[in-house]
Amino acid sequence: MMSASSRPALVPEEEYVADDWLEDDIGEVQSKKRRRISSGQEARREAIPTPTSRGSASRGMSMKKGHSRQVKMTQLSGMVVLGSRRSGSPLPFTQEEQSSSLSQTPVQHHLQAVAPALPAPIRVRVRVQDNVFLIPIPRSEAETCTVSWLADQAAQRYYQACGLHPHLSLQKEGALLAPQDMILHVLHSNEEVLAEVRSWDLPSLLDRYRKACQSLSVDENRTLSRLCELQDGSPCLSASHLSLQPRCIAPLLRCLKLQACLKELRLPGNRLHDSLMGELIATATTMPSLRILDLSANHITGEGLKQACVALEGQSQTVFPSLEELDLSLNLLGDSISQSLASLVLACPLLATLRLQGCGLSACFLQHHRPLLASALTGTGHLKSVSLPQYSGLSGGGAGFEAHALQLSDSS
Repeated sequence: MMSASSRPALVPEEEYVADDWLEDDIGEVQSKKRRRISSGQEARREAIPTPTSRGSASRGMSMKKGHSRQVKMTQLSGMVVLGSRRSGSPLPFTQEEQSSSLSQTPVQHHLQAVAPALPAPIRVRVRVQDNVFLIPIPRSEAETCTVSWLADQAAQRYYQACGLHPHLSLQKEGALLAPQDMILHVLHSNEEVLAEVRSWDLPSLLDRYRKACQSLSVDENRTLSRLCELQDGSPCLSASHLSLQPRCIAPLLRCLKLQACLKELRLPGNRLHDSLMGELIATATTMPSLRILDLSANHITGEGLKQACVALEGQSQTVFPSLEELDLSLNLLGDSISQSLASLVLACPLLATLRLQGCGLSACFLQHHRPLLASALTGTGHLKSVSLPQYSGLSGGGAGFEAHALQLSDSS
């Protein structure tokens, strides 16, 4: 049987604690080894052991071999034996020192890898009408950049966003900034300055169309180029039934901005689609003399009218101050456009003719937002003709429908 003082070579699972499994048993093994040598000399004098004693002796030897194997594991290269007093061996680290040295190594590597902090960027916000542009100033040129350079950068960004190239002067808190002044002498980083439009760079309509195509990364349409060349300065611009895609119409609308002489814009039979209704409103705000707008058969839906109304809400002035005739025929608008149509009509105080044939309207169209629609159709006092499709449900056909639309305020 095993003695009470002997300990097993393997640590029981319930006593195992993390990686603290290595025990200092060198001294115990050496003391036992001396005892075994002295007891071995006495064993030689005794008689041959019995089979029972042989069995117990063999078990004792296996236990001793287990201890010897554990001692050899502690002597592997890279292992430090606790309590070792060999000359020339390094002093062992404590567990706290080992953990602190391991934790400090990644931090030291991280500190070495971190690059020196870069200086904060220099940038200025420039407000041009309803747009604000954040313009960075290169540090390599910060000492030489002038207010004139900043105004040119803001003008270029405005052209990229709106298609118009303004000539700007900059102000800060009501004080005009001199073009030749250095930016760092009069402004701090992240400050906002106000840009006032002194004039617009308006070359010929053809040149503006070509620049708009370049800005939008669109190929020039030869038909539109010829049209811009022939109709530049004319009060009427017509691009009828050309089946133009939205990507072709976008540069045309952009180049027409600030065409103050334009009174008629006719674009029937194209594909304006809903996506360009916002661009159309932005262009119309720069054409105060526009009297006739023909958008019939342009694949516009009720969603397009909603987008137009969203663009109208962002305008501080009347969008169509002179518009007298609006043609939206042959666009699948549907019965749910009552509110959007009312907002559009209210933006045209001089509107006299509204065309809505072939727009997918039914008698339900007049029932949605009835008070608002009635107020819009009769409020200006200029609307004289509302062209709608024939409906058998209303007496008098189309004429009865128009009369009913114009008399909504009397029955509400």
